[in-house]
Amino acid sequence: MNEVKNTGNFAWTENTGTVSIWLLCMLNPSPKVTVVAPIRSGEESKLGTRVNDNYFGKISEDRLKTTDDAVFFKADSKSRGKIGISSKRATKYIGSYDAENGILTILEMAQPKVDDKYVNSAWEIQEDPFSGDAINSYNDGPLENGGQLGPFYELESSSPALFLKAGEHFEHVQRMYHFKGNQTVLNSISKKLLSVSLEAIANALLQ
Repeated sequence: MNEVKNTGNFAWTENTGTVSIWLLCMLNPSPKVTVVAPIRSGEESKLGTRVNDNYFGKISEDRLKTTDDAVFFKADSKSRGKIGISSKRATKYIGSYDAENGILTILEMAQPKVDDKYVNSAWEIQEDPFSGDAINSYNDGPLENGGQLGPFYELESSSPALFLKAGEHFEHVQRMYHFKGNQTVLNSISKKLLSVSLEAIANALLQ
């Protein structure tokens, strides 16, 4: 749990500026790690795009796949990129499955509210700074100079933009679970929380 409190003497608004709580978990990649974000199905005219993949440039089709109910993202730390899911699309879960090592990872947060505003964390001057994403995943990769930060990949969650009055506080809770063991049990967990089987995750980005 992380908490932010407005200890000043004025309210935080869109005009004064505000903050959000951003939590990330850096995880070990492998050639067979796939991130999966279950999403709310529905028309883009009502819910917006299924996934935002333009943080560090568009992600190639062989590394990102969307369906009506889920987004799949390759997390092998071989190509730098980041995805985000808006509050209109996000559920309370995002996860990953490492098919090489048999590890299922689940990030759980409070269910985002459709009408909440989120800080836009793209690295650019913002036209709409409160149109950000509730859940993200980052895949590390080589930089232009040939170096690399990792290797790693991330599962991330954010609180809404915190429009707090003087003296108010807000708590953002993120829970991380790592499961390794019987594949039948792991599959049941994946289907329950991510609404997709381990087989579907492992095969989503195979060519």
